[in-house]
Amino acid sequence: MNKEKEEKEVKEEKVRIEEIEIDKIYIPELRCNSHFSEEEFDEFVESIKSKGLLQPVIVCKGSPDLKKPYTLLDGKNRLEAYKRLNYKTIPIQVVKQEDPLAYSLHVNLHRGNVDPIELAEIIDKMIENGKTLTEIAQMLKLSESRASKLRKLTKLPSSIKEELRQRKLSIEHALEIQSITDDTRKQEIIAKEVIKRGMSVSELREKKEGLLAKTERECMSCGATLRKDEGKWFWLCSSCSEKIKK
Repeated sequence: MNKEKEEKEVKEEKVRIEEIEIDKIYIPELRCNSHFSEEEFDEFVESIKSKGLLQPVIVCKGSPDLKKPYTLLDGKNRLEAYKRLNYKTIPIQVVKQEDPLAYSLHVNLHRGNVDPIELAEIIDKMIENGKTLTEIAQMLKLSESRASKLRKLTKLPSSIKEELRQRKLSIEHALEIQSITDDTRKQEIIAKEVIKRGMSVSELREKKEGLLAKTERECMSCGATLRKDEGKWFWLCSSCSEKIKK
């Protein structure tokens, strides 16, 4: 067998597609996923139902619990879509042994569709499990400073986390808001104002003082800034409170 033929056969072996039972695939708990909205996932399922699977799921041989012969590396949404359709088997491509978390992070970061909050939580979890920030940064191909900043996203209020997931705010917007104030109530108010105005990150930086001033409580009736001793009557100033009493 000549060298060219050997290389061709090795290449074919690497891309060989198999069909296996879905319950033979182990899904790691700590991994990075591509996220769809409920509507997008429904459309994805219908697409697979009508057109079939365009790409097999990627797996490697073996699993941590030794009960299943394969571990999922990429394709959880495809796997879940097949389950939704009650399919029992799915096409797979077997690749060499890889760390599932590192592989899923690499693939989804390359696609540009990583949930930033999930990424921040993964960084947090890896640090809890003994990984250093240097190791994590190398794995993600990021600077240590960037990895450290991303980790801070876990401290955001839930409303801003959701706005990040829905792409109403960018990671840079969220990090900038965190740099302005650590008061979560004020962060939420600023975030709403940024979304309402459609502000860029540079505009947010330029107008941060004005936005921070807006986080002071305002009278719900006349809009006047409330003093610390006011606001007892449904967030009304003294003047408006007196009118209600009358």
